[in-house]
Amino acid sequence: MSYILHASMNLLRPPRGIWLAFAVSASACGDVDSSGPASSDPPNLLLISIDTTRADALGCYGSDRGATPFLDSLAAQGMVFENAFSPVPLTLPAHTTLLSGSAPTRHGVRNNTGFQVTDAVPLLGEQLQEHGYRTFAVVASIVLAASSGLDQGFDVFDEGSLDPIEGPAERAAPEVAAKTRELLAGSAPWFGFVHFYDPHLPYSPPADLAPPPGAHPIDLYYAEIAAVDRAIQEIVTSLSDKDRGNTAIVVTSDHGEGLGEHYEVTHGHLLHDATQRVPLILMLPDRTPGRVPTLVTLADVGPTLLELAGVSPTELRDGESLLPLWQDPSAEREEWAYLETIAPFVQYGYAPLTGLRSPEWKLVKGARSYLYDLGQDPQENRDVAAEKPGVLQKLERRLEQWEQQRSEPGGSRTLSPEERASFEALGYVSHGGDLADAERSSLADPYGQPLSLFHLSEALRLVRAAQPQTAIVAARHALRLAPQCFASWEYLGLCHEMLGEHDKALHSYQQALKRRPDSGELMTRVGESALKAGRPELAEEPLVRATQQDGAPVRSYFLLAKLHRDQQSPEEATRVLQALLQRPNLSRADRARAEELLQRQKPEDS
Repeated sequence: MSYILHASMNLLRPPRGIWLAFAVSASACGDVDSSGPASSDPPNLLLISIDTTRADALGCYGSDRGATPFLDSLAAQGMVFENAFSPVPLTLPAHTTLLSGSAPTRHGVRNNTGFQVTDAVPLLGEQLQEHGYRTFAVVASIVLAASSGLDQGFDVFDEGSLDPIEGPAERAAPEVAAKTRELLAGSAPWFGFVHFYDPHLPYSPPADLAPPPGAHPIDLYYAEIAAVDRAIQEIVTSLSDKDRGNTAIVVTSDHGEGLGEHYEVTHGHLLHDATQRVPLILMLPDRTPGRVPTLVTLADVGPTLLELAGVSPTELRDGESLLPLWQDPSAEREEWAYLETIAPFVQYGYAPLTGLRSPEWKLVKGARSYLYDLGQDPQENRDVAAEKPGVLQKLERRLEQWEQQRSEPGGSRTLSPEERASFEALGYVSHGGDLADAERSSLADPYGQPLSLFHLSEALRLVRAAQPQTAIVAARHALRLAPQCFASWEYLGLCHEMLGEHDKALHSYQQALKRRPDSGELMTRVGESALKAGRPELAEEPLVRATQQDGAPVRSYFLLAKLHRDQQSPEEATRVLQALLQRPNLSRADRARAEELLQRQKPEDS
């Protein structure tokens, strides 16, 4: 095993002692008093989502970190759903399920990039707005900005200063809490959706909650959760006495974080419970607290809130209300969670994943099928597909039924160069690709090669840290384990480019493009490195192909125009720049640059 893996796993190893985010007992943290008189008015609804939060990060789910004293006190007065699952370990698809009550197979939003929510997907805010609710949302990441389509149905959709051009791409818990408290003041009934992004990489907790310098990354993760716990306390305890006695509060997450389990440091590439099991706490005034072991999903949250508001849910949903389980935690219902992620395919060229989770079994289908007996193996370490063919076939048939009900894809969303850079800074890299043409059995398997995925993520981290020599080692390890994937070659190209080795970069990018021939980004990298290597004859064809793609990198146009000028073809250069100016999402800076080049009478280096 490489020293890179040893070093990374040492970083992820939990500390020997218990690190307390901040010492405060439940009795001193502002417990919520739910003993007020019952109200006949429609209840206010407060839906809080803490991004990237594992269920077992909270004390009420067994954590001994002490990072969530307020949420734990809230849970003690409400209902804790012990087995709640997200359908997708990605922010936008999971929140679309949360706010629509429908699975990805129905709402069609499958990734953070390249998709947006369409008007055909009825959202929770729209339905409550139509029934007299004042609606507002406060979001903390550009992933959920209004351009995602999730703003439908909100009177106020606050994204603060999130901006793909000027930045930032996320905002911290104190700002989110302050804006939420401001929006709480107003007419009732109201529905508020509040999104915190802090526990998502990069971890940057406030100074007073941060562990000592040199602490484990896991400590930073829990410090971020502690910051959100404090912010939620500020929001809930700011409610007026009247609102506090007539407000239903839901706290959940879109997905968890791998934290090194199964070699997954972050999320998005695997479907283990580390990233799919999420906290779900429901607190209603004048209801007896308790715990529900029944398997439920994020799709159940929307129908629950609609029932509380007296609104009939739309037929376009997959979830069902959780209120019967409050009345009888042992009430019978179907216990299935559909799971999927296409991130391995669009980011690295691995097989996309789909799966099913029941209380007893988990099926995951990648290049082949994997089956886990959760009763005997709750950590999902042993595949029993070959030993349990009957169970495997039964679950595969049920999964096929889910996949066959897939709706039309969510609306396409072409990112501007600035948006793409913002998403990449948050760890969301996408080369797109046609999933319809993806033959899973011929692709590398995320479950069969989790170590190669770990090396790929390490290579990307090291590239961003400007450590190309070490990144080359990680990329070569990944390439050895999964030679058919393009990403290892792409990262090798990035490293050689950083080292000024343009011939080697060109070769690496060409190999990457062979494995992902539909990637406009890779076409552009081949053309760019060919020009830097003094091989213009190898640059034109990939750059022309890149500019013919929807959402092509803007620099492909500038590179191609420069190539034509260098070849004494100003007319062709003009044509390329004019085509660029027709793009609707062109930034002001790129538009100004293209117009300036067009106005020059003499061709100059761009």
